[in-house]
Amino acid sequence: MEVQIPQHMRFSDEHLVREILHSCQDIRVILINLKPGQELPPQTSSSSVCLQVVSGLGELLAGCDWTPAGAGTLRFYPPGEPHGIRAAAEPVSVLATLAPRP
Repeated sequence: MEVQIPQHMRFSDEHLVREILHSCQDIRVILINLKPGQELPPQTSSSSVCLQVVSGLGELLAGCDWTPAGAGTLRFYPPGEPHGIRAAAEPVSVLATLAPRP
């Protein structure tokens, strides 16, 4: 299976846009697109989570702090650790990989 991420980068003025790109018994991959001012608030998962910024500039939650994250940034979260995303001054697209699938 192949996915061309740019074809799935869609934004809304009202809310962040999430799209499941792949889901099977072992893994789930979600593309999250946010415009400036939008946020995926801190949350936890029973799975390991990897957030990868694929486009734009945003902030990822690191412990209790929000840290700048641009294209190419990867941040890994063990099960139960809070993770979140905020768009900074420009739109941001983040690939979230959860394994095993929750």
